[in-house]
Amino acid sequence: MRFAITGVTISGNMGGAAMLAAATDTLNEFAPGSQLSLLSITPDKDRELPLAKEIEIVNTRPKALLLVYLPLSILLWPFAKFGFVRRLLSCIPYFQSLISADAVVDLCGIAFVDKRGSPLLAYNAACCLPAIVVGTPVAKLAQALGPFETQPNRMVAKFVLKLCKVVVARGEKSLKFLHDLGIQEAISLPDTSFAMEVNENHRKMAREMVPELAGNQLLVVSPSEVVKRLSAAQGIDLETELTTFLLARISQGWKVLIVPHSFGVGKNNDLDLCRSIIKKLPADSSALVNPPQDPRTLRALIGKADAFVGCRFHSVVAALSQGVPSLVIGWSHKYQEMMAMLQPGEWFIDASRVSASDLEVLFRRFDEARPQLVAAIAEQLPTISIRAKKNFALAVEVGKL
Repeated sequence: MRFAITGVTISGNMGGAAMLAAATDTLNEFAPGSQLSLLSITPDKDRELPLAKEIEIVNTRPKALLLVYLPLSILLWPFAKFGFVRRLLSCIPYFQSLISADAVVDLCGIAFVDKRGSPLLAYNAACCLPAIVVGTPVAKLAQALGPFETQPNRMVAKFVLKLCKVVVARGEKSLKFLHDLGIQEAISLPDTSFAMEVNENHRKMAREMVPELAGNQLLVVSPSEVVKRLSAAQGIDLETELTTFLLARISQGWKVLIVPHSFGVGKNNDLDLCRSIIKKLPADSSALVNPPQDPRTLRALIGKADAFVGCRFHSVVAALSQGVPSLVIGWSHKYQEMMAMLQPGEWFIDASRVSASDLEVLFRRFDEARPQLVAAIAEQLPTISIRAKKNFALAVEVGKL
């Protein structure tokens, strides 16, 4: 079978790379010998990374996608079933990938959310509509969706999602938003990256990266430039608050490992924030890891933690998938609906009101509850992994229709 994958990249945010790795692992499990192509908005960077060996990279730069491919699809929609139109479109590698695919797998982590701007709304539509136009079924796999209160988002989302063969919410809140929108066939499953396999070789490489911080109390931290900017809009300096919190942890015997989880540009680059924080921490009790560009090794690295504090959604998935209790500084329902599947309790602080003192209070309770959280995660994790794989089973079913 052939699958075209959209909505993610290999480079930049490692959450996308983790979802892609899960796709390569699991689609071939359900449909052996499958051929995968990635419709990438960063094709040159993606081709440089190891995961590119497992998947064909198709040039789908944003300007071409939004200014050429999407409008062309809409323009040709009434004629797309005719052979000469399909042959003409097939001269473009992007459309050739869509037309030759048995199914398109949409792995957007979050889509059709109010107040994220017109460019993102157009991108969310472009991840699905061209495939729908050429008659290739779309499986929109587990992602955060909604709310749909603003009229443009509500209208576009309802139109596009009703045309998808499969729509999967990443938790109960997203599912409710979808049902309220009228997408009654939608179901809820865990994030696709819970299906990614981490083996002993990945764990060995992770151990070799930070042997000097091995200990009984290792706190892995993954800050986010996105959360920093959201906090700043409320007059909060996330860097200062997080640094103060980490200094207190070190004074209590914790060792701190800072792990960036996104290496793109602008708000998708956490490296500068991480470097700034590590400069303010004592060198004998903290380190900033040079993150591997392999999502499996990065996940194994995060899995070395005794506790995790993170802002990036998929960094939290990485921690929980390795059985590590997690405290989250976030901004959306996407965190809480995912954490509720594995980790009981309210271990979440909104970025709009985060402070070192609130983190301190929450972490004390969190630390006391850690043994119970470890047990709860261990109990639920096998089921979560199996259910995450069901995303890809649905994509295979759609492709066989």
